[in-house]
Amino acid sequence: MDNLYNKIKLYLGRDFTTCESDDGTAAEVKITNDGSGDYISSWTISSEKSQPTDEQLNAVNVEADALLATNNAVSKRKIEYPDWHEFAEAYTEKEIGGNSTKWDAYIINYNKVKTENPK
Repeated sequence: MDNLYNKIKLYLGRDFTTCESDDGTAAEVKITNDGSGDYISSWTISSEKSQPTDEQLNAVNVEADALLATNNAVSKRKIEYPDWHEFAEAYTEKEIGGNSTKWDAYIINYNKVKTENPK
């Protein structure tokens, strides 16, 4: 993956829109892939900052790769963490019922996911 979205985000110093909003506001930046890689096909925020050159985008490669890795880890954690219902049941049984068996298992599973998917 070219990681162009994260490079632009770092270049701008903020997030940006990539598609038209429900109220008809145009996308600030459009990223297109023609089969040979991602590229900026539209840049409507020139008044804020000019469209970056390849050199400017390549200058943030390391930071963009780190941001992508962090985002991927967070996404994977969200999928793999134990369900909130499991949390509620385990916590309730521990606090009200005095049985921490499910709570202990929940904590083990939670920490396993966190360890296996470092940010």
